[in-house]
Amino acid sequence: MKKTKIIYWIATGLMIAVIGLGSFADIFMIDALKQTITQHRFPIHFLPFFGIAKLLAVVVIVFSKVPLFHKLKLSAYVGLFWYFAGAVYSHIAIGDSIEASMGAVFAFIIVLVSYYAWYQMEKNRVE
Repeated sequence: MKKTKIIYWIATGLMIAVIGLGSFADIFMIDALKQTITQHRFPIHFLPFFGIAKLLAVVVIVFSKVPLFHKLKLSAYVGLFWYFAGAVYSHIAIGDSIEASMGAVFAFIIVLVSYYAWYQMEKNRVE
């Protein structure tokens, strides 16, 4: 259980750093992201929406001791799962290089690891 908790907090800490802080780049629509989102043929006005959604998801996951947030935690993980699954697919679909796709792949993996560790802790807590 202790090992699972350590894995959870490492993955969740990386999620805070990569997704939580990265969401501000979306919210403030930095030029590099505008270029990427245009290359993927998404409308630029989605950037702030994506950023706010990612930031809220990370806040819900990290502060899940708040009763309402605890109820929303699984939904936050599901939202991040589909967001980054779509990002990875989008990179593959337009033929991006491995290097260009690694950010989305890394974020997708840390979401999966954080969720799996949380799921294991919840399962052990109930049993």
